[in-house]
Amino acid sequence: MLLKDVFLSLNVPVSEIPLEADVPAGRAELNAGFYRPIVNALARGPCKVGDLLELPGLEGSRSSPAELVGVLVGLKLAEPVLRPGASKGAAACRLNQLSAHLLLNEHPGMTSALASESHGAGIPASSVDIFVADRILAGEGESSLDSWVSELSPDPETEVAQRLRKELQTSLSTRMPVLQAAGVF
Repeated sequence: MLLKDVFLSLNVPVSEIPLEADVPAGRAELNAGFYRPIVNALARGPCKVGDLLELPGLEGSRSSPAELVGVLVGLKLAEPVLRPGASKGAAACRLNQLSAHLLLNEHPGMTSALASESHGAGIPASSVDIFVADRILAGEGESSLDSWVSELSPDPETEVAQRLRKELQTSLSTRMPVLQAAGVF
């Protein structure tokens, strides 16, 4: 398999993609005219490196799949997808539900991962992300936010509960689209 045939999936929301990054040799500037169209394409789901380099309107050199993969994966902005055509996977859904149960009931605050059949691996996720993904898999959504806060916080009027509400909303709006594009649900 050639590097241009590798599929990538975005790890972070488009809004969090930096245009500058610290690298071993110092500070690197990422060309917005090159990386923004690529990141926007990845936000829709996994893409082949070769297809990303052929997107119309890219500003800059399209000749180095290694550089593109090195930057996106090296900065943890994207990761390889082992099985891009895989279904959402019932086994992965069951594992994700079990993870949510364990995190909420036995190991609160632990950082873990959600399973993705297409990635063939876990996608890093916080306890809040796992809780929200579990609720989405159960058919709930943003309209259930108040009940989630009540379930996780005994007094929904406290400052802690308000921070929790903000974390849940952030997970819904920024992490869930990334996890959905990665095939978690």
